[in-house]
Amino acid sequence: MESFARKLGWVLVVTVLMLFLFPLHFGSFTATHGPTAAMRALMAAQTLLAAIALCATLAISLIALRQLSEEIAPVPIAVSSSTCLQLRC
Repeated sequence: MESFARKLGWVLVVTVLMLFLFPLHFGSFTATHGPTAAMRALMAAQTLLAAIALCATLAISLIALRQLSEEIAPVPIAVSSSTCLQLRC
């Protein structure tokens, strides 16, 4: 029984070393690149979505501002020359 446990221990040590020395080149993203890369990818995706939402909000507000400025006509101000003050230096 003792030799079986010792052999199993060596098999476990060798398999763990194989995982560290020869990582997989296929499989899920987390299995091949680790959890840190997956978290960075998630953060990059969230940043990209936030940038898209910000650009869409900016575009909508610019379109609304342009339509609002077309609807509001400037009011002409009539100023007579007799009511104007002159600046004298």
